[in-house]
Amino acid sequence: MRNFLSPSVILTVVYTAVIFLTSCQKDPDETPPVCQKTMSGLSGTYTMVSMRYKQTPSSAEQDWLPLIPACERDNSFKLLASGVYEETEAGLACSPSSAETGTWSLSGTTIISD
Repeated sequence: MRNFLSPSVILTVVYTAVIFLTSCQKDPDETPPVCQKTMSGLSGTYTMVSMRYKQTPSSAEQDWLPLIPACERDNSFKLLASGVYEETEAGLACSPSSAETGTWSLSGTTIISD
């Protein structure tokens, strides 16, 4: 009868376990990516998930998302680094269409659009 726990089998199992257990460790020096607060850093496509408003810094926050028509809530907004934005209808379409283009800029941490 052959012994299945030969030294070569044990070494193979240990070697395989070491590879699997150490190959997925994260680098402790790795830092998460930082979003650059520049027009090129913010450029991309976005979908609205929340809209909140405060009249003054000490005012109570108000949820404005329910005030936006349902056909506009699912639109996507593409901010281009060139300062142009494109709003595209997605899902429920408005009549007339709510798709549009315009300009945007960045002032500190505030996005300004026309």
